[in-house]
Amino acid sequence: MGKKRGFSLVELMVALAVMAILTCIAYPMYNGYLAGGKRSEASTNLEQLRLLMEDFRSVNGSYGADANHNGTAAVRAFLADWQPPSGGGAANYDYAVTVSGGGTNFVVGAIPNTDAPPDVVVDAGTGAVATIDQANVRAGANFW
Repeated sequence: MGKKRGFSLVELMVALAVMAILTCIAYPMYNGYLAGGKRSEASTNLEQLRLLMEDFRSVNGSYGADANHNGTAAVRAFLADWQPPSGGGAANYDYAVTVSGGGTNFVVGAIPNTDAPPDVVVDAGTGAVATIDQANVRAGANFW
């Protein structure tokens, strides 16, 4: 009858060390993918808002009266055709539309909520980390 033998403590410790190293490599990459997905959703919503603002101008002759529409609910009240995906669109970001210049200019921006990845603020007035305007000028390096 052969001798029954299990794993030694050293073998288990080596296996555990290898798993810990792999986890240290994989976890930051996984977080990066999550952050990229959240930013992608924000840039898609901003592009939709820009196109809706252009539709608004083509129907009404201007982008509307000078005003700040801060928050997803205020933006949806202003642009009723905007249907943001993913739980109302404010799961990771809130949105703002600022109309200025007598209805000749606008800026739409994404404002991070608590679950959004940290980014540099590009619009101090609204706290937006990504913006796009009527001339299709985009700000927020991680979004475009």
